[in-house]
Amino acid sequence: VDARFIAMDEPTAALSETECERLFEIIRELAGSGVAIAYVSHRLDEIEELSHRVTVFKDGEVAGRFDKGNYGRRDLVLGITGSESLAPRLPSVAVDADAPVTFEVEHLNDGVNVHDVSFRVRRGEILGLAGLVGSGRSETFTQILGASKTLSGEMILNGKPYRPTSVKKAVAAGVALVPEERRSQALVMSDTVKNNISLGNWKRMRIWRGFGMVSDHKADLVSDAMVKKLSIKTSTTHVPVSTLSGGNQQKVVFGRWVARDSKLLLLDEPTRGVDIGAREHIWENVESLAAEGNAVVVASSELAELALCHRVVVIVEGKTVAEIQGPGVTEKEMLHAIYNYQMEEEA
Repeated sequence: VDARFIAMDEPTAALSETECERLFEIIRELAGSGVAIAYVSHRLDEIEELSHRVTVFKDGEVAGRFDKGNYGRRDLVLGITGSESLAPRLPSVAVDADAPVTFEVEHLNDGVNVHDVSFRVRRGEILGLAGLVGSGRSETFTQILGASKTLSGEMILNGKPYRPTSVKKAVAAGVALVPEERRSQALVMSDTVKNNISLGNWKRMRIWRGFGMVSDHKADLVSDAMVKKLSIKTSTTHVPVSTLSGGNQQKVVFGRWVARDSKLLLLDEPTRGVDIGAREHIWENVESLAAEGNAVVVASSELAELALCHRVVVIVEGKTVAEIQGPGVTEKEMLHAIYNYQMEEEA
């Protein structure tokens, strides 16, 4: 293609580190040949590495313009969030040592990607699952949700044996998943904010019990309540969810399950593809949900953000290899656990 201008919107969101490096090489080659490139990303290290000039946007307005060499990371963060800090918030509410265990899994195994995963999460606790891409974190979630077959292992939910044979049964039991790919797996992009929040909540919105028709008024009340509770930025719940930013789309998925009063929330890469400001809001929502008594499990390959968790379980090659007490678990501690296991296996 003989293009003289190329716009790239979050091009590295689903790429591996090696693929990112190759993309950056191509971008530099294109720029060197005279092609103008507009590069949109929430990853500040990429912006700093690639850009000759930077424009920062906040709430649809320009919050700053900088030339290469005339700004620092702090300037970008301040423009995006209004704060100079990049550090994730630590949970302000400690987990009660006597809090009941909401969910427990022992030696979970699907025979393919998950081989021996064990952990427990208490009421009001935020548990992190740390692991590199391909470690089996997401596959663990699909088993808990009943979306894939479990070969062996035991799961206990609210003190009772739990072995869902379908997603429908898992959801009915109070388990909810916010998936990694919200656009393709969690949202109907052409439908409204209201209808996306209402998905999975039809029974609660019926005109009366035993009658299948949904009350539009109840759907309005529920969706409006979730917009307020989760601070979803939208002019109305009647606009397509595709018109919202990535962070607000993610909050809509949260709202669906919060409205259903799910007690075990599985969050897979909850801040992927959203900017720093939206990440902070999502972290606040996660902490609020835990403080209300929900058990929250957060899986992320961005290890630094797992500092918000009360505890972190490290998964490598489909196996639980370490448990680190938090909050304030460092990326260094998690990487140490990951690479120590890999070196022991190779020895």
